[in-house]
Amino acid sequence: QAGERVVCPEHERFAREYLAHRFPALAGAPVVGTRVCQYELTPDTRFIVAPHPEHAGTVWIVGGGSGHAFKHGPALAEELERWLGGDAPPEPRFGLGPRDRDVQLRTAGVHDQPY
Repeated sequence: QAGERVVCPEHERFAREYLAHRFPALAGAPVVGTRVCQYELTPDTRFIVAPHPEHAGTVWIVGGGSGHAFKHGPALAEELERWLGGDAPPEPRFGLGPRDRDVQLRTAGVHDQPY
């Protein structure tokens, strides 16, 4: 998956294990096609929105949308405008630094087990 955008056998195995657990009738179904999509995920599934530590006045790092940035984008942009304008301090939970791995995770992919 280093740029080839092809599902590797290990990930197909994880998907089949998940299907066997959640949808047993589909576990052995033939694979008709696969597609690898870009997906950014932080360990705690929260956004990263923070000034760059070495360029705090000019560069911000924004990411970690966990597949949800498209729907949160407008509200996030409004907050970012306030933070950039100095009208409010940046939200600490979106900052850079250590993150808790298992804080009420809502995405199965962040656990060691796929389900």
